[in-house]
Amino acid sequence: MSHKLFVKPYTHPRYWPDWLGIGSLRLITSLPHPLRLAVGRMIGRLAYAGGKSRRHVTEVNIRHCFPELDEAAQQAIVKKHFLSLGMALVETGIAWWEDKATLQKLVDVEGLEYIRQWTDQGRGVILLSAHFTSLELGNRLMSDALDEGLDAMYQAHKHAFKEHVISHYRNIHMANMITETDIRQLIRSLKQGRVVWYASDQGYNDKHYIMAPFFGVDATCNTALSRLAKVSGAAIVPFFVQRQDNGRYLLRLQPSVGIPSGDEKQDVVIYHQLIEEHTRRAPEQYLWSHRRFKKRPPPYPDLYAK
Repeated sequence: MSHKLFVKPYTHPRYWPDWLGIGSLRLITSLPHPLRLAVGRMIGRLAYAGGKSRRHVTEVNIRHCFPELDEAAQQAIVKKHFLSLGMALVETGIAWWEDKATLQKLVDVEGLEYIRQWTDQGRGVILLSAHFTSLELGNRLMSDALDEGLDAMYQAHKHAFKEHVISHYRNIHMANMITETDIRQLIRSLKQGRVVWYASDQGYNDKHYIMAPFFGVDATCNTALSRLAKVSGAAIVPFFVQRQDNGRYLLRLQPSVGIPSGDEKQDVVIYHQLIEEHTRRAPEQYLWSHRRFKKRPPPYPDLYAK
């Protein structure tokens, strides 16, 4: 359920620059689709030029995950990733403010039957995804495509004002938003036969993680997916969104995968293979600016140390 957007203390003058930024995004969103994506690419170029720390993280990730490419090819992905980040900001506004009829003209959906084969039986579905740059818009598009809407598990933003705004608009278009700590609600939704977006490629519980290869590089991985699938009895359907060169969006659903397999590490390996398969279709669209290989225990080196 949506809450009021303009509330104290966020009407205080110190938040006016933030509101100005939101208003600017709203204006960009009102532009024709090719033009607003062009503005997004411009924002991405500025972020590349000024974001030294984020650029460093992206370069490290690309260098380790695509060792078969030469330096020029790796750097090309880095630059395209920042363009993708800029467009992702604009796509967030599109997800918040664009009407359903307009969005339907921009989306293609493949494999919706892979969800319906389970929901028609009253069974819940874990829509297994990952953090790609178009995830905000992709989730809005998927929620629109489902008769009963989409539930989604998310991590609350650390900045209180940003969390207030983000949750306001997400709750308008999503059926239910479930915080990452509310496991009971997540399981309840799945047992009620709902479809829940879930991605565990960022962060992990210190007590429940393993090391598993991600693009051939050992990374810390959350093992909650195996337990969640077992406890809820939900089917797991892979779901990925891809921004296409023509400005349209492809929602790709795949047949359910064999998770839980009885081996938590094997489940993570399967998940990582799905991410890698999709990422290679458009490498710049995965969230490479995230420190995917952080918190690796000794004797693993810190890949991001300068």
